[in-house]
Amino acid sequence: MFVGGGFSVGTIYQQGFLRAGIRRLQISPDALLRNWRDVSVRASTLGRISYQDNGAVLHAVRRTGRTRAALDRIRQYHTNIKGETILQGKSSSRLIWDSGIFVNTAGQSQKQFAWSLAFLRRTGTVRNVER
Repeated sequence: MFVGGGFSVGTIYQQGFLRAGIRRLQISPDALLRNWRDVSVRASTLGRISYQDNGAVLHAVRRTGRTRAALDRIRQYHTNIKGETILQGKSSSRLIWDSGIFVNTAGQSQKQFAWSLAFLRRTGTVRNVER
């Protein structure tokens, strides 16, 4: 777990913020079940709240901002005949929602939502062979 806070001051806007979350929480029960040993499932989450104030350049800043993020990561391992554990593949997904910082003339901020997916699969090994 983590908890933090801080502030930033600039010509565009100023803000103070608090954040908290969980990083790399192990979800797969690899300590309980032997057949889960080759799969690792982890999750992370973050919450952030901030108080913004107008700066010298912009005078239309949302008073409070919120950000939420979630991430999961799945990895698959293989143990070869030498007993070495090798990563076979992994996938991850992310979701991020932000309430927005800047507002229009009606006082509404532009909310943003983003997501991503990533996949990696090991297909072979490159070895240096000398003759």
